[in-house]
This record gives sequence, C-alpha cells and structure tokens, in this order.
Amino acid sequence: MTCEETKAHMKAYLADKMPARELEAFLEHIRSCPACYEELETNYIIERVLDILNDKAKEEYDFREQLQDRMEEQAEWLTKRRVYRPAYFAVVTAFVLMLIVGILELQGIHLLSLFGLE
Repeated sequence: MTCEETKAHMKAYLADKMPARELEAFLEHIRSCPACYEELETNYIIERVLDILNDKAKEEYDFREQLQDRMEEQAEWLTKRRVYRPAYFAVVTAFVLMLIVGILELQGIHLLSLFGLE
C-alpha cells in the first residue's frame, strides 16, 4: 500500500470499518513508514481528545500506547483469521456434503449405486 492509499484509509481504520484484506496492507505500511504512522497517531489523538471533550472516553489518556495496543490486537486478529479460516471452510463444506448425501438418501438415491460401486 502506498502512502497516499494509506492516508485515504486512515478514517476507515479509525472508525473500525476497514476490510481485513486492506487492514493487513494498511498495518504493514504503517509499521514501515514513519511519516504515515505519525499522521495516523495525530489523527488518533485528535479523535480521542474529541471523544474526551464529548465525554465518550474512558479515563485513560496514554494515546500512543492505546494506538499501539490497538494495532497489536488487530494484527493478532488477522493472524487468527488466517489460521482458522481454512478450518471453518472445511467444516462448512463437510456439513454441506453431509446434508446433500442425507437428502439424496431420503429421496432413495444411493451414491454408491450412482457410481456403480454397490
């Protein structure tokens, strides 16, 4: 992701509305580009201060640490997503196949006979 693309996505990132694919590229760029990180940090602090002024914030005011924590949590979420996503699709696929086989069996269609194995 380029600096311009990163800057264009900052608002979505701060609003927690960035798709996972873009989030991964965004976080990679932010970690490797001091200028973009500084701009993100500034925008994050401004949003947090506005939240405090609007009485929506907690009592914590270490904005830099909060931003770092947020970035770490999202990186962990992306890692878990990469690990569990294939397993999720395997379980869903197995369930759908079992459902299809069950429906065929209820209709009196035996899969083994379809393939001449019965």
